[in-house]
This record gives sequence, C-alpha cells and structure tokens, in this order.
Amino acid sequence: MDPGAKEAYDSLESDPLVDVNAYKLGTGGGGPPGQTVPFSSSINTDAVDRYDWDQHKQNMDYSTARWKKTTTVGREIKKDADGNNVNPGPGGPYLPQAVEMPRDKTKGIVMHHTGGHYRNALKKAHNWAYKGKGIQYLIGRGNDGGDDGQIYKVMPDNMSGIHVGKRNQYAKDNDLRNQNLQSIEIVANDDEDVTPAQIESAIRLAKSLGYDWDQIYRHAEIRKDKSPDEGKAVIDRLRGGSSVSPKKYPKEYPYK
Repeated sequence: MDPGAKEAYDSLESDPLVDVNAYKLGTGGGGPPGQTVPFSSSINTDAVDRYDWDQHKQNMDYSTARWKKTTTVGREIKKDADGNNVNPGPGGPYLPQAVEMPRDKTKGIVMHHTGGHYRNALKKAHNWAYKGKGIQYLIGRGNDGGDDGQIYKVMPDNMSGIHVGKRNQYAKDNDLRNQNLQSIEIVANDDEDVTPAQIESAIRLAKSLGYDWDQIYRHAEIRKDKSPDEGKAVIDRLRGGSSVSPKKYPKEYPYK
C-alpha cells in the first residue's frame, strides 16, 4: 500500500471543473469544445429525476418483498391455508427496505461490478429505478450509449439501498450495513474488465459525495462468500497498491 495514497485522495477537489465533452450530459450529448462544468453536473440524473421518493420507496420495497417473500410485520412470513408463502400484491404490505439515510449517518460507499455489459446504460438505470433495484449509482463503459466512465444516478442520496448481502464479521463489528452504506455498480464482466475511466469516475464520485479515504470499500470487504476481486480495481488504485483478499485472512481485518 502506498503511504502517499491517502494524501493523494485527500488533495482531490470535491467538485472540480471537467470538460463538458468528457461525458454525455443528460441525453443531449456534450457541448462546445473547451467548455467546463462542475463534476457533479456531469452525473446523469435522468433515471432518478423521473421518480419521486415515494415511487422509489414503493418500487424497492415491493421488489424486495417479492424476492424475500416477506411482509411488513417484522420479518414474519405470511402463509396461505396450504402453507405457501404469500407474495404481497401491488399496494399490499411490504417489508420496508427503502429507509431514509441522511448523509451524515452514512459510514461509507461500496464498489461493485455488474458481472456483464449492457447495450444501453441509461436504459438500465431507468430500469433499475423503476423496478426498485437498491443501487445508488451506475458507471458505464463507453459501448453502452454513453461515454467511458459516465455516471448514472439511480436513487436519491438520502435513501438506503440493498446491496451488501450477508455481512462478514468485519462489517458486523463496524456496523456496516445497507442502512448506512451507499453503492456504486461498475459495468464490467469482472474486476479485470473495469476501465481506467470507470476507476477515475468511481473515485471522483466518492470524493464528491464527501467520503473519506478509509470509507470506500470493495464488496468483498464487508460480505461473506463474495468474490474477493469485486471492487478491487478501484480500491487498488485508491490505496496505491494491491488490496488484501479476505479469503487469505478470514479471521483478521487487513483492509484498512
């Protein structure tokens, strides 16, 4: 690990000016050569702007309720007369998964990759927002309708997602969970498929959201039985060296 990596991250501007043509802003493409905009303005918000808080919450609660076959009554699973789990219908009870998550209560942001490519990342962001996938941000790769490293916002920043999965002991001991962690999905088959532009965007996004250097995680650092390479490309770049695999040290906390 490079001892100067933290200083390099700390020195980054939170919202630097970027070339307007570095990203396809919204759905209208770029702009005149040489024009600059704040980095935060380069984030495509078409998907998140289409739905309000209540719609996001309803979609995500319904989506996960069907997945978990649960209801809002604690974690009770309701069954019919034949003993089958009862899925809630539209407008029915949900197990609340989408909860308010004030930024001052969040403890970090987690790097994921999608495990595949998409023909159109913006459409995928809209699909996720509509169906209630609990991911805050998606980063495209340049062959999916946007520029390499284009960021798409899927959920409001003050709304918790569902992305952690089964937490490992490190996550439990440090109280890291869906309700206090944001998430970034990078469009890639695996970690070796992540592009330099995607890595740069992920780090810049974490910085613009106000996260400290030691509040940025790869998925395997907080989840059991997860590929140790998910998110590794970003974390290796961030920390200036190879990050340690949890599989190699299952009983220790070598990450920070």
